[in-house]
Amino acid sequence: MGFICLALFWDLSGISFVEQMGLAGFLFFTTINQTMLNMMGVLLVFQEERPVFLREQANKMYRVAPYYMAKVLAELPI
Repeated sequence: MGFICLALFWDLSGISFVEQMGLAGFLFFTTINQTMLNMMGVLLVFQEERPVFLREQANKMYRVAPYYMAKVLAELPI
């Protein structure tokens, strides 16, 4: 991703400030859109696994923080 941004922002001396801000805005909203699109699938998994989580938490198998961190790390490559 860093090389793409470097290529997009290479030699912007001939471009006006407004065009530069337009390019930065485009990259920002594209990044946010892709992040939210990928996170929706992860958030839906939490709802599907809620009964299992509540049962295992009632049995004192683990707490909320370790479960959440493990789930986020497992889904991160996707």
